[in-house]
Amino acid sequence: MDQTKVDKNMRRTAIVTLLLFLYQPFYSQIGELTGSVKDSSEYGRIQNAKMYFIKNDTTIYSGWGGNYNIVLKKYLSDTIIVTHYKMGTLKMPFTLKDKEKIWLDIHFPKTCRSRVATDICPKCHNNKTTTKILYGKPTSKAMKEAKAGNIHLGGCMINDCSPKYFCKKDNLEF
Repeated sequence: MDQTKVDKNMRRTAIVTLLLFLYQPFYSQIGELTGSVKDSSEYGRIQNAKMYFIKNDTTIYSGWGGNYNIVLKKYLSDTIIVTHYKMGTLKMPFTLKDKEKIWLDIHFPKTCRSRVATDICPKCHNNKTTTKILYGKPTSKAMKEAKAGNIHLGGCMINDCSPKYFCKKDNLEF
C-alpha cells in the first residue's frame, strides 16, 4: 500500500474517532429519581435510610422527611437495596427512560408489633379473661355482648396488624 492511502485511512479513522468522541456527551443517558422512603404501617417518612444502587455503585441516604434525589448517568435500569436499622432491608428494581425524571416512593412492608395466633394473654398467660375483638360498626346485639363482657369493641378501622384478642384482667389488646 502506498503512503498516501495509509495517510488517508489514518485521517479518516482520526476524524471518525473525533466525531464519535464529540457526539458521545450528547448521546449519553441520564435519568433522575426523586421520592421518599416510607413506613407502610405508620405512613411516616423514614430519614437516614441507606440506599445502595447496585449497577451504578452509588450510595445515598434519605434526608429529613425521608426524601431523596439522585441523578443517574450510568445505568437507568438498576436495583436499589434500601436498609434502615429499625425497618430492615428491601430490594426494589426500577427502570428509567433517557432524560426521564420520576417520583418513586419506597414503602417498607407493614411491621406488626405482635402477631398472636392464640387467645392466651401475653401478660398474664391466661385465656380465662380474654375475649375476641369485634371491628366495625356494632349492631345492637353486639353492643349487648360488649356490655356483658363477651366481646371487646375495637373500633371502625381495621388493618392487617389489628389485634384479635383483648384481656379484661390486664386491659390489653393483643
